[in-house]
This record gives sequence, structure tokens and C-alpha cells, in this order.
Amino acid sequence: MENIQHVATNASQVAVQSSQAVDKAKEGNKAAGNVITQIGNIEITANASATVVAKLGERSKEIGQIVDGISQVLLVRQTYWPSMLP
Repeated sequence: MENIQHVATNASQVAVQSSQAVDKAKEGNKAAGNVITQIGNIEITANASATVVAKLGERSKEIGQIVDGISQVLLVRQTYWPSMLP
């Protein structure tokens, strides 16, 4: 009779531990889902940042062209009309 009681106790403990393992697995699955969601959000943010940086690069080139144009105008003005300078 002791052996049967021992087996029943062990079976009960295994059932409890199995239930706890299932709960932990569910928690882990939820955490993994959250990580996947966050990685997706990071990807979206990184892509948006890359777009902004690319646009800033384009604007920087445009500003450089404007500055070059102004420099050329000043050079021509200094060369051909120095008396017009303040």
C-alpha cells in the first residue's frame, strides 16, 4: 500500500510540475511574441530613419550647390566689378 501511495504522490507532483512547465512555456511564448513585435517596430523605425538621413543627404547636396553658386557670383563680382564691393 505504501508503494501505491508513493506512486500517487509522485504522480501528483509530476502533474503539478507539468502544469507549471506549461505555464512557463506560455509565458515564454508570450515574451517571444513581444520580442518579435519590438523587432518589427525597430525595423520600421530604422527604415524611417534611413529615409530621413537620405533626404538630409539630398538637402545637403542642394545646399552645397547653392553655396557654390554664391561663391561663383562673389568670385565674378570680385574679378570683374571690384569697385562694386562695399
